[in-house]
Amino acid sequence: MFYYKKFNKSKFRKRVREFWELNIPDDFDNPLARISEVVRFGGTALYPFSWDEFEPGTTFWRVRRMELQDIRDSLSANDLWMPPRKFAAAGRMNRHGEPLLYTTMGSPSGSFAEARVAEGDPFLLIRYEISNTVELKRVGVSNHDPELPRTYQMFEREVSAFLNDVMSIREDRFGPGVYAITADLLEALFSLELQQAGWVYNSTLIPNARNAAFTPVFAQATLTPTTVFGGISGTQGDMSPEISIRYAAPVTYLHAKRVPIADMQVKHWLPIESAVREASAVLESLIDWVFD
Repeated sequence: MFYYKKFNKSKFRKRVREFWELNIPDDFDNPLARISEVVRFGGTALYPFSWDEFEPGTTFWRVRRMELQDIRDSLSANDLWMPPRKFAAAGRMNRHGEPLLYTTMGSPSGSFAEARVAEGDPFLLIRYEISNTVELKRVGVSNHDPELPRTYQMFEREVSAFLNDVMSIREDRFGPGVYAITADLLEALFSLELQQAGWVYNSTLIPNARNAAFTPVFAQATLTPTTVFGGISGTQGDMSPEISIRYAAPVTYLHAKRVPIADMQVKHWLPIESAVREASAVLESLIDWVFD
């Protein structure tokens, strides 16, 4: 409460404008100090945060580039998770050598954008479901504290929106050095509680879309991969990117080899969601036929 009594909205907004005039990432030798200069009032810096709970059955998606022959002939359960430590590249939520499982929520289309899949790239699309209730720390506009007066709630929202904007700095605008900044800030401002499986955050590529990054331990403890799809990416530069799915399989196939991969051999191109629906229907009919 003391912080918000000292909070000056006009001064805060002026500091925010000055912050975005900095040369990012060159002027960010100490990212946390830069952030603190903006949000500090009355000698105190406040960093609001929230968390979100997701119920069993919630769907997450991930895309990775993978040759079709490898998908058909040698796909294993290890291919469905985060890369080994030595291959883990730096990302928005992690440093080089610190693997996380990056996923998208809702539509599978977002995964193709996030993975920077280009026209002609072979891909593996993985569908996951949460097996038990999961708590993720939110990197974004926080839920307001109902015990605060309405004016203070608005102040809190402005501060958390600023932090979200900083964490959403785009690599294609400021260069790969931004990931070192966001990883440092994540550790300082959004460290996980023991029960939290990772972070949920806004996509910087797709409006109103959200992504989730799971830590390795929690990823395999709380997510169940259910279905895999292999195919070729078509045009990705417009509002309706298309793909051609050639193979699909339930993940039980990878463990028990009981159900054959559905060899689609479909040459036509469909929008991503339509292609996934069609392939899922073919796969379901095949499984029904195998077990009848």
